Amino acid sequence: MYKPPVKQSGGLLSTKAKIEVHPTKPLVRLLLDTGEKIVLSKDNCPNIVINGEFYVTLSDDQEKLFSIKPIEGLFLCQVSRFAAKPGEAPAPKTFHGDKWDYQYFVVLLKIIEGKLAGIEIPYSLRYYFADVDGEVGLSHPTSKYHPLLADFLEITGVWEKGPIKYQDNILPILEKRILAAKRKFNVLVKDGWVDRVFTLKNSSEPEDVSDDEELVPEPEPEAWDETAPF
Repeated sequence: MYKPPVKQSGGLLSTKAKIEVHPTKPLVRLLLDTGEKIVLSKDNCPNIVINGEFYVTLSDDQEKLFSIKPIEGLFLCQVSRFAAKPGEAPAPKTFHGDKWDYQYFVVLLKIIEGKLAGIEIPYSLRYYFADVDGEVGLSHPTSKYHPLLADFLEITGVWEKGPIKYQDNILPILEKRILAAKRKFNVLVKDGWVDRVFTLKNSSEPEDVSDDEELVPEPEPEAWDETAPF
């Protein structure tokens, strides 16, 4: 079903698009959900860009493709990094809503198997941490977002080395522990967003997905149409 493009902060545009990579020339063509077609140089695209349908993030002038992410699917992933400005340590951000504000942080989950290997999926989590007798504890236990954070921390191995001494920003410590643990886990994506993460039964067999979570198969890539104007 069609969804209108979304204008994000910083002048970015997020929308669904069909991507076609030219087989011989350094060109990438995007057919946006709006029906608009644009052609970009591969120099203005991420390192990993392939044929298929994705959610894409473009510059407002539509001259640069910043990122692509899958629309739906089940993927084997590892944490790549925590989102942060270049040269800065990760830190919680604040969302200012009409009724209340909250803090959150974004983790990038890298796909490590299949033809989408290398693509990073952003995962937004609430910054629900509290000082419990000088150690890091979790807050907001009745929030529906609390279990998502608790599961993520356990799955990625944060608590393997025991408690963490509390400080105002614990994200650099979490990132260091998670990258050292090198955990692999399943990520279920629905409509471009991480629906849930869960552990593997073993190193080669992913957990079953229930019938109400049936995944849409990825579209087969199509050949570049040399007759189309670009």
